[in-house]
Amino acid sequence: NRVRKLPKPSNVTQALQPVFEAVSNAMFALEDKLGPNVSKGRITIEVTSLSDPDKLEVAVSDNGIGLDGERYAAFCEIDTDFKKAKGGKGVGRLFWLDAFTSIRVDSRYLHHGSLLERAFNFVLNNFEQVVPLIDGQQATAGSKTGTTVRFGKLRTTEYAETFPRRADTFLRYFSAHFIADFLMGGGPKIMVNLDGDITEYPKAVAELVVG
Repeated sequence: NRVRKLPKPSNVTQALQPVFEAVSNAMFALEDKLGPNVSKGRITIEVTSLSDPDKLEVAVSDNGIGLDGERYAAFCEIDTDFKKAKGGKGVGRLFWLDAFTSIRVDSRYLHHGSLLERAFNFVLNNFEQVVPLIDGQQATAGSKTGTTVRFGKLRTTEYAETFPRRADTFLRYFSAHFIADFLMGGGPKIMVNLDGDITEYPKAVAELVVG
């Protein structure tokens, strides 16, 4: 019911809000891990089949702190206060459920010095929205902490009609949304891969401002 009552998108900015939420979460994860050295953080956004709402896939990956026990518990709780100090309300992920038909989260985190991983599907139903796939398993040797959220296929007509289908439109609205973060400097490097066409932030914005 909470998802059903969410306002439906009527423009590109609103349609991209679920993706923006995932990127913001990645930024928080990098801040939690790296603190003042957040510029060493990396976020990758990979979009395939941008022009086809039925085949659209979006993956947002970071090398942040990962979903350890505390953060996983906060994810599972709606209206959590976990990110309150950073301005988060804990309900942004509800937009994920409203926008996409499939959502999978894979995360690696440290627990008592061991690198573990968990994976789960996030689904829209009236009972258990978080469906565990892997929970506390030893991570692959050589891997590092971080999280990847994979979205697949737009759920509703409202999202299908307003989600950008052109790379230049996606980049324009993405740049506008995070412009303050990019101009302040000191943030993580963000790579946006739109069907093989790669744009790097904040470099792209810095070049635009200089030009």
